[in-house]
Amino acid sequence: MTIAYTLYIATSYAHRISKDYVVRAQYSKDKELIFVTTCSPYGSTEEHVYESHMVEILPPSVKSGV
Repeated sequence: MTIAYTLYIATSYAHRISKDYVVRAQYSKDKELIFVTTCSPYGSTEEHVYESHMVEILPPSVKSGV
């Protein structure tokens, strides 16, 4: 049971690190929806849909892991 719990914690930690990595982002034809594809915790991809008027676009910034 300890090994299974350790694997679960390791998988959830890896997902928390990799969920911010965007594989693909694209607009719909009328530019009202944004389709964002990210990595799932088990190596496949997940697609999330956002409304473009609800998204705040921030300027690019440097992100450090320290």
